Amino acid sequence: MRTRLAVLAIGFSLLLPTAQVAQAAPETGVQSSSQGDLTGRAAAIAGTPKQILSTIPVVSPLRNGFKQGLFPSLTSKAKDKRGCTLYNQMLIKLATKTPRVGGGCKLTGGLWTLDFGAKTTTKPSDVRLTKLLPDAYIWGQGASQWTPAQRSAFSTAVSKVSSSSKMRSRPRPIIDYSGNYIINNISNYWIVSRNNIAMTNRILNLMINNADPDQIELARLQLTAPALFQAWTVATLMNLKAWGLSLSPNMAANFQVNLDNCLAEICKINYTVPNEGSVFNIVAVPQIASEVAVENPAILASYSAPTMPAVGRDLFGIHAPADWFSDVKSGTEGPTDPATIPTVPVGYVRMWDTETTWRDLEPTKGTFVWRKLSKQIETAQVLNAKVMMVLGGTPAWAGNGSAADNPKSIADWSAYVRAVACKYGPAISSYEIWNEANLQTFYTGTPAQMADLTAAAFKEIRACNPNALVVAANTTSRATGSFGTFFPAYLEELKTRNWPADAYSVHSYPTASGGADDRIRGVAQFRTMLALSGAPFTTVFDSETNYGLAGLGEGKIDITGDKAMALLSRSYIDSVRYGFGSTFWYVWTKSPDPKFGIQLTPANTDEQQAWRQTYDWLIGAQLQRCATPKDGLVVCQFSKGAENFSLVWYGDASDASPAFTPSKGYFGPLGSNCQTLRGADCAGILNGTAPLGFMPVRISGAPSAAAVAIPASISMTPEGVAVGLNQTTTLTVTVLDGAGKPVFDQEVRATATGSARFEGGNTVKNGRTNAQGQLTLSVTRVGANAAQVGTITVVPDTGAASLKATSTLSAPTGIVLKTAVVFAVSQGTVTGTAPAFAGSSIELVVSSPAGVFMQRRFTVSVDADGNFKKNVLPVRPGFTVYAIDNPSTPTKSNTLIFR
Repeated sequence: MRTRLAVLAIGFSLLLPTAQVAQAAPETGVQSSSQGDLTGRAAAIAGTPKQILSTIPVVSPLRNGFKQGLFPSLTSKAKDKRGCTLYNQMLIKLATKTPRVGGGCKLTGGLWTLDFGAKTTTKPSDVRLTKLLPDAYIWGQGASQWTPAQRSAFSTAVSKVSSSSKMRSRPRPIIDYSGNYIINNISNYWIVSRNNIAMTNRILNLMINNADPDQIELARLQLTAPALFQAWTVATLMNLKAWGLSLSPNMAANFQVNLDNCLAEICKINYTVPNEGSVFNIVAVPQIASEVAVENPAILASYSAPTMPAVGRDLFGIHAPADWFSDVKSGTEGPTDPATIPTVPVGYVRMWDTETTWRDLEPTKGTFVWRKLSKQIETAQVLNAKVMMVLGGTPAWAGNGSAADNPKSIADWSAYVRAVACKYGPAISSYEIWNEANLQTFYTGTPAQMADLTAAAFKEIRACNPNALVVAANTTSRATGSFGTFFPAYLEELKTRNWPADAYSVHSYPTASGGADDRIRGVAQFRTMLALSGAPFTTVFDSETNYGLAGLGEGKIDITGDKAMALLSRSYIDSVRYGFGSTFWYVWTKSPDPKFGIQLTPANTDEQQAWRQTYDWLIGAQLQRCATPKDGLVVCQFSKGAENFSLVWYGDASDASPAFTPSKGYFGPLGSNCQTLRGADCAGILNGTAPLGFMPVRISGAPSAAAVAIPASISMTPEGVAVGLNQTTTLTVTVLDGAGKPVFDQEVRATATGSARFEGGNTVKNGRTNAQGQLTLSVTRVGANAAQVGTITVVPDTGAASLKATSTLSAPTGIVLKTAVVFAVSQGTVTGTAPAFAGSSIELVVSSPAGVFMQRRFTVSVDADGNFKKNVLPVRPGFTVYAIDNPSTPTKSNTLIFR
C-alpha cells in the first residue's frame, strides 16, 4: 500500500481542572516551549494544526484487551459531594460561564458555547455532551497500557483555550464557510446542540465499528457538515497531541486532506499544546514508531546533520543453517557444504532451524551434544559474523513432551543456560530467550512464566559471559491477536522483575500480499509497545523477516526480480530508519525454501545483487533524516565521511506498478549522480526523462547544474469566481518549466486589489510552490459595495515581467442558500446570499418531504451586503427549501434539506 506521508492533525484533549491555558502562539514553525502559562509542565509544542500534525506518529491500531468500562462513563450514577454526576461535572467544567450549583446539582446562570462557536445557550437542557473520540479508538492508539488513574485523568481533564486571533465572538452558523469558529476547551468531551448530536454520533459509531475508519466514509461525514467536521478535526488533533497518542493511518490521511482544504481561521492560527500526558507519567507514542515519514518538502533543498550512529556490519543479519558430512560413530565432521555458506557480506548469524535448541543440545537430562552448535558457530566465524543463539525449545524430559512446553523446573532451565554460556563464552554474542513466544506453536506457558525464564537466563549469562546481550523472547507482529495480548503482558512482567534483558526483538513478516510498508506497520506497533511499557531504550532486533509467507487467509506468493530486490533492500534501509541494531533475513539455503516468497540461494543473483548494493550503500553511513516531499515519495538522507547522499523511492512493491517522473532538476540539490540497486546509472531520473519507482536509488555528488528549474509559464485557476461579500475562496497557482514540468519551491508574489484581500493583507511575498509546482491562495472578498470586483495578480520571482496570471472575484449573480436548520419545535432558520438583490426582497419556498402535502412561501429581505436570514414555520427535519426572486420569471437557488 502507498505510504500516506502527510501525517496530520492531532487533538488536544486534556487539561485538568487546574491546567493552564493552551495559548495561541506567534506564527512560526513547530517548536518546543515551556514559557508562560505552561511553567512547571513538560515542554510544550507550538505551531499551526498542520505543523503539529507532522509531529504525531501514525500507527495502525491494536485494540486487543479493550472492553467497555475501562474509561469513565457519562452514564455513571456516582455523584460528588454536590450531588453531581460525571455528566453534570463535565457540564460545569466545559461552561463558558460557570453556572451556579444548587440542590440536587441543579445548574443555573451558566453559559455554554455549542458546536464550536455556532451558538450559545443558558439552558443545560439544550446541551448534548459527547466524546471527541470513542474509548476504543483511544485505547488502540496508545492508551492500552495506561493505568485506571491515567484513563480517568484523560477523560475528565479540561482546559480553557485563549487565542490571539481576531475571530468573531458572536455565534456563527455551523455551515458558514467563512470558518469563524472557536475552540473554547481542550477536552476529551465536547458540547453540541441537539441538531448536531446525530452527526457526532455518526462520527463516533464509525470509529467504534472500524479501528481505522475508511477514508471514503470519513469524507462522506465531512460533506454532511464540513465546518463542524473541520472544527472537530482541530480539537481532536490537539487532544491527541497533548496526551502523546497516535493516529491511525486512514484518520491521519483524512485529517491531512481536511486541513489542507480548511479555510477557517482555527485551521491557520498557532496553538501551544502542553504535554499533559507527562503530568500523569504517561509515556507518549514515540515519533520513531510512526508508519509514515514526516511530510517535509524542504528535504529536497538541502542536507542536514547526522542523527544516528554509523551503520555497522551487525545490521546485516541472516539465517544460514550449515550442512556438512557427519558420522557420529566415527566422530568424523566434514567441511561445511560451500552452498550453505552465504556469499553475501554478513555481520550476524542467528541460530534457528539449525538443530541447536535446548531440545537438541540436551536430549537427556545432564547429557549434552555440542557438535552441531559448534559447527554452526564455526561457520559463522568463517563469515566473520557474530552469533545469536535462540535458547528455547523444551526437551521432552523437561516438560510434558512438547518443545513448546514451559519447563517444569526453573533449575533445569538455569543449568542448561549456564552450560551453554560457560562453554562458548564470547563465541556467542547474544542469546534470544525464546522463538515467537506469543504463538502456541512455540510456547504454551504464560507471560509471567516466560518472564521467569528470562530473569533466570539473564542471571546465568551474566555470570559466564557478561558482555553477551540477553534478548527478550521475541514476538511475531502479523499475528495481531497474540501480539497484542501476550507481548504487552510479557513486558509488564519483565518490568516487575526490573527488566532482565538487554535487547528486544520482533519477527516482522507482513501478510503474503504485503510489502515493505506493511512490514513497517508491525515494526511501528512493536516500537509503540516497547515505549508504552516503559522498557529501557536499548537495542532492538528484527530477528526474522521475509515476504510472501502464507497465512492469515492468504497462500504463499512467489516474489522475484525487481520486486524481490526492492523489498530486500527496503527491509534494511527501513531498519536503519527505525533504529534496529540488526535485521536477520530468513533464510540463505542451498536450494529454494518452499515456505518463503523471496529466495536467497547461490542461484538467486538478483537478490544477492540487491543485498550487496544495499550493504555498500549503508555500511559506515549515518542517517540524517527521512521525509516525504509528496505522497508516496520517500527521501532518506545519509552522511558517509565527507559525502552526503540520499536513498529515494516512490511507492511500494506491493502497489500496482507505481511510478513518478520528476521534472528535470527536481532532485538537483541532492546530487548529480544516480545509481540503481543493480549498480546502473539512473541519470534519467535526475534529468526528468525516466520514472522513479519502488526500487530505491542512490543520489549523490555535487548538486546538479540544473538544480533550479526555470519557470516558463504561470497560471491561476479559476480565472474568475463568484464570491459573496466576506466569503473566502481558494485559487490555485501553477508554475511550469519549458518542458511543462512542475517547478518546485518557486517563490511567487501575489497582489490583491479592489475588493480582494489575503489573510495578511494585500500581498503575499513569500509563497512557494510545492512538488506539483502549485501554490494555494486563500482570498476573501471584502468591502461595503456588493458589486465591487476584486483582482488577484501573481508573478514568479524571476524578473521576467511577461510571466503573470490574474483572477477576478465578482459578486454572485444568483441566490445561494447556505444553511437550513431546525432550532426548535416546528421552527427553522434559513440563511443565504443574494448580492444581485441587495436592498430588495426574494421568496423562500418550503416544502414537506413529499412535496405535495405542504408548500409555503416566505418573503425575505436582502440586506445591503447581499445577505439574508429568515425564521420559518412550521418546518421539520427533512423539509426542503429553495429561493426565487420572482414567481413568474424566477432565478432559482440551490435546494437545502432542513437538519
